[in-house]
Amino acid sequence: MTEETTKKKPNWLVWLFAAFGLAGVAAVIFIAIMIANIGGGGREERAPLAVADGETKYSMGQVIDLRGNDLSALTIISGDRNAGCGSFSSKSYRENITHNLIFFDRNTRKSRKLLNDNRGKVIAAVFLPDQETGFPLAIGDGMNDATNVAEAAAQAAMEAAGIVGAEERDQFKRRMPLKNYMAIVALQDGETMKNSLLLGRLSDGKQVMTLDGVETVRRFWILSPTEVGMIVQRNGEIFHHIANFESLSITQSTKIEVN
Repeated sequence: MTEETTKKKPNWLVWLFAAFGLAGVAAVIFIAIMIANIGGGGREERAPLAVADGETKYSMGQVIDLRGNDLSALTIISGDRNAGCGSFSSKSYRENITHNLIFFDRNTRKSRKLLNDNRGKVIAAVFLPDQETGFPLAIGDGMNDATNVAEAAAQAAMEAAGIVGAEERDQFKRRMPLKNYMAIVALQDGETMKNSLLLGRLSDGKQVMTLDGVETVRRFWILSPTEVGMIVQRNGEIFHHIANFESLSITQSTKIEVN
């Protein structure tokens, strides 16, 4: 009996040491995971500006200085995650959607939002000088064509004035700072999104939602320091509108028949 007990003892020791070994490996793995999460290994830590709102992740996009002002416009964007992608990176998104603009005053360090929250979309925005020969500044694709035409007109005016040097061009642009803005925004209306045209002033931050159903602004002209004419596509139809930035309203509307 003593001999059998002596022979079995080494087997129990093997199992005991094996159990200690497995426990040690598990402890090392647990500690490694904790260190990774605390030290920034989690995917959220790679984008500290991201804000979770349900399934949507918002983050900062472009930062654009608005010429002739102490203001910078920050775009708040999101994207659609690719299925099965496990990391928070630019490759995790198929496209970026602009949900809001934040106007930050670099002098006072105060800020305000274009929209009350990030649930809507900023389809396009354009910042306008108050002179016809000034250079506008566009965000988004909904006003690209109109902005390009306005920039071409301003470029022609600069060349006609004999302004060719880079420094002279910069001074020319700064003499006509950005004053007003238009934005095509989409806001939740029941179960659907409704497009509207927003008019605003950079000087005091006042803005008003005006036209509904706006799809794109095809062309705009700066008529005076306070008025802008535009060709607009709304609900599949074409209109000519005049916007007044003093009253922040549409003062004239004419439907253009195409049939």
